[in-house]
Amino acid sequence: MTQKVFVRDRNGQAHDVTLSVEMYKEAFDKGLTLPQFINQQYDTDAEKYGQAFQQVMTSAGLALHRDDARGLPASRMVDVLEGAPMMGIVRPDGSQALTVAGRLLFPAVILQWIESELMSDWATYEGVYNRMVALTSSADSPRVDQPIINLTAPRDSLAQPIAQGAPPTAMVSISISDKSYRIPTKSIGFEISDEASKVTTIDMVGMTLQQQIIGQRIGLINQYLSAMINGDTDMGIGTLTGEAVTVYDSSIAAAGTMTNKAWVKWLRKDWTKLTIDWVICDIDTYLAIENRTGRPVIVGDAGNDIRLTSIPTAANPGIPNAVNFFIVDTALVGANTLIGIDSRKAIHKMIYVGGAYSAVEQYVMRRTTAMRFDFAEMSTRLMQNDDGWKKLTLTTS
Repeated sequence: MTQKVFVRDRNGQAHDVTLSVEMYKEAFDKGLTLPQFINQQYDTDAEKYGQAFQQVMTSAGLALHRDDARGLPASRMVDVLEGAPMMGIVRPDGSQALTVAGRLLFPAVILQWIESELMSDWATYEGVYNRMVALTSSADSPRVDQPIINLTAPRDSLAQPIAQGAPPTAMVSISISDKSYRIPTKSIGFEISDEASKVTTIDMVGMTLQQQIIGQRIGLINQYLSAMINGDTDMGIGTLTGEAVTVYDSSIAAAGTMTNKAWVKWLRKDWTKLTIDWVICDIDTYLAIENRTGRPVIVGDAGNDIRLTSIPTAANPGIPNAVNFFIVDTALVGANTLIGIDSRKAIHKMIYVGGAYSAVEQYVMRRTTAMRFDFAEMSTRLMQNDDGWKKLTLTTS
């Protein structure tokens, strides 16, 4: 099943583009989405004509959103399923009035729209989680080997003297774990009736699926965090071990309380290995940090005070100027528990970009009114020996 559309190059000349389901496979093999693949294939003037994939959509007669300025409505699902009028390619006899381009493009259009909406909103649960991810990798197979990054010597060790021509002492090693893992594939089903397809627009479908996927992603993120914090035998991840808050301030007598002394000393400890810039905890533990004893406060501050002042500021590494909090449910992290991470090296996110290809192929080739939106990803701890992670419990023992 193929369909020809056109794209204008930088000089405005139109070039034929043959759409086919195999393009999804080509994009997958390169670790790209279909829009990214098409944009890379055709050099155009995006400001004048739009990106290549946008031109392909326009040529196919598909409009993702309503355009009030030109009086164009958003495309209906019936246009996708049964064929939309092609711009400039309709023969006099009308033989190409309706085409399969919409069916070919629909999965890519919806997935791109959902992803752009989710990723552009940094205030969403997933958006904030992605800010904690140190490394995102694309896998070309659902079965992956987990790299092991091992600092075989402490970071505070000095480089060793070496004789001329001799190999250096290994301070850092990267190897592959003995066990490979399968990235789980998750699926969301979509079906629409003939009657509904005539009144339902593409953007309405996108918004509906987006809400479903938001809930799905929140659940998956919680699963990832639970495995990284509490351990997962299938993935070979051990449970994080921690310390009691009294290690940093012996004056603390009640569980669930924190002092400024303990807070600062905990952040400062192990500064040669990590700088904690994110803390994962429940809301009560966050409030305990906010209400910690001895927290510095400003009293009687005058905005126009011109007296000579000297404000103490710790310039050494290890104590961050600000710490971000990721608030989760108590069941995930545990009560009175803080999980500190260095976002530069704590979390490794792996995505299998081919997870959606088989679902797209079945939808396009079988010409059904139902399809699946598949995605496959997982997250794990990046560094061996838990470098990048630190746990603290607000307990007295």
